[in-house]
Amino acid sequence: MDKLGTLLGAKCYTAPMNDRKYIKTKFDGVFYRQSTKRDPHTGEYDKIYCFWYSDASGKGHWKSVGRHSKGIRPQAARLARMDFLAELEIGNDPTRRGKITT
Repeated sequence: MDKLGTLLGAKCYTAPMNDRKYIKTKFDGVFYRQSTKRDPHTGEYDKIYCFWYSDASGKGHWKSVGRHSKGIRPQAARLARMDFLAELEIGNDPTRRGKITT
């Protein structure tokens, strides 16, 4: 866990290939990261919600769902993850369709 996340009481995960910090939400597999852009309404840094999943070979992947300023909330990311995993389970590969979430 990262020092800043420990100080703030949040569970953080730093992606290995870059310095993006993914902060855990209360939903399993759903995270957010702070954008470098600010929300035009509040002036605070925007949150980008995403989820994590592992493919058939066990490799982990991140999929972005959307921005907080555009109305996306952790619950929406959770539903997107559930739909995505359900399609993977029945044998469809949602990554091959292009855009997978709203």
